[in-house]
Amino acid sequence: AQAQGKKQNAEITVNTIHKAESQLVQGTNFRLCMEVSIANADESVEYKQMVLAVVYRNLKQQYSLSKWTEEECAEEEE
Repeated sequence: AQAQGKKQNAEITVNTIHKAESQLVQGTNFRLCMEVSIANADESVEYKQMVLAVVYRNLKQQYSLSKWTEEECAEEEE
């Protein structure tokens, strides 16, 4: 959330993680579906949003934000 907040010049707080998955590649991809609160730089406007974030952790244990999109969580198939 901090990395995306810097891009948007806003403060982003994670409220709830609704779903989390991981995928092992040359490192690990973490796919997180979560509700966040976003406040602009002067905190005069705040709103909630559902987002899908993908965070990549490489073999040196360094993290980077690969994806951040506004979208609802997909329902799990049974």
